[in-house]
Amino acid sequence: MLRLRVSACLVLVVSAVSCGGGSFTSASAAGDNDASAGAGGSAGVGGSGGGLDASSDVPSETAGSGGGIDAGGAGGIDAGGAAGAGGSPVTTCPPDLPALNTPCTTGLLCSYGDHPRPDCHVQLACNGDTFTQSGGMSCPQPVACLDLPSVPVIGKACSVADQDCFSSGNVYCRCVPCPDTGCTGMAWECVGPPLTPCPTSLPNMGQPCTNTGLTCTYGNCTTLTKVQVDCSFGVWHWTVPDCSGR
Repeated sequence: MLRLRVSACLVLVVSAVSCGGGSFTSASAAGDNDASAGAGGSAGVGGSGGGLDASSDVPSETAGSGGGIDAGGAGGIDAGGAAGAGGSPVTTCPPDLPALNTPCTTGLLCSYGDHPRPDCHVQLACNGDTFTQSGGMSCPQPVACLDLPSVPVIGKACSVADQDCFSSGNVYCRCVPCPDTGCTGMAWECVGPPLTPCPTSLPNMGQPCTNTGLTCTYGNCTTLTKVQVDCSFGVWHWTVPDCSGR
């Protein structure tokens, strides 16, 4: 009788281990690496930086809205595949704006946004194994040039300092101090994109590129848009000149 009771107990213990308790789900199966995997995680870090709307000539100022790395989700992974706070360090710039406390490889330089002006792109640097903002800001959305009372023409007088607009063909115009000695006050200055094979819009630094050795110059100092970009080691790099004297 004792031997039978011991065998019955062993069966009950094995059954409890096999069938009892909650089920286990791998991190990859739960929500397809949803960014909200961490407790209390938000839907994503939403930047308010400027972005050009691909469906129109007017910037939409929506770059960074959503899709970023979850600041609250410990070890969560966003849809772009970038590690969440508390996860493994990212070794390349995430495709979407990450949280500032995201672990990263020291030395990474990344920018986010689609505004014609490079200083209107949020710029991040990985220092001390986490991202910090190294430059950039949110800029007002440029209006469509055709919506202005008077359509901008290079050299034509304007009255609102630093008013800017965007027109078809990725042409950016800005009301600046008169750049020519033959005029006084303010005048319109406009600049278009570089020739192919350069991208028509300023690519963000740290994002992938395939045309190794390609160098493109965007904008000019007069409109505060000048930046040189180079494709090397599979990513874009920026060189921004000193335009303080325009």
